[in-house]
Amino acid sequence: MEKTDKNTLTVPQIKIVSLHDVKRRLNQGEMSIAVVDFETNGLDYDRSVVSCGILSFLCSPTSWILRYQATRYYLPREPVDPRACRIHGLSERVLRSLRSEINYPDQFVDDTEITEQLHWADLVVSHNAVFDGAHIAKHEQIDFFCTMRSNVSRLRRKRKNDSYRFPSLSETASYYDIRFDSSSLHRSDLDVQLTAEIFRRMVFGFQRTTTVRTSFTSDLADELIDSRRALR
Repeated sequence: MEKTDKNTLTVPQIKIVSLHDVKRRLNQGEMSIAVVDFETNGLDYDRSVVSCGILSFLCSPTSWILRYQATRYYLPREPVDPRACRIHGLSERVLRSLRSEINYPDQFVDDTEITEQLHWADLVVSHNAVFDGAHIAKHEQIDFFCTMRSNVSRLRRKRKNDSYRFPSLSETASYYDIRFDSSSLHRSDLDVQLTAEIFRRMVFGFQRTTTVRTSFTSDLADELIDSRRALR
């Protein structure tokens, strides 16, 4: 059963496993792990995906092998939400530019290649597993690990009432000594790399400083920044 919050938004039931469980399963043998990040056309669970970054790994207690990676852009089913566009800068014009000369579906829900990668995995990792998981078909069949929820007690970012809030992706990356360009946040290609590196350090305990960079060209990065500014 799904539950509904006070604003009557449907909140999906996502199965989230603990770090202890991940390490236990890894010690038993190889695991296929997919790391995913979505940017969406709105802040609700039912809004369409406009960008997806995915990295798939074959992992063992001693190895971390990349098997698949992709960053894809999709046209929204509904009118562009200006609130979301202020965050990620993916206006319809930018999306159509990013989709030039591509051969995958217009909509994420029709992109079976990505869906198959997620269902092939033994574990799907996301920084907000409840939100991202809601956009994956048959998500109830998938085990998720959430780098946001699993780091609440580590980062201890306090609210005004002294309870701990969920840490942002940038706060979590900084905690694990991962360097990145803050102007590139909310881009699926960078965010999925940050999430993967956070997860890897949580599991394997890597201590060295890592710099994560976006794969966008400088011209496109400037266009995205301009798109964000135009909506403010």
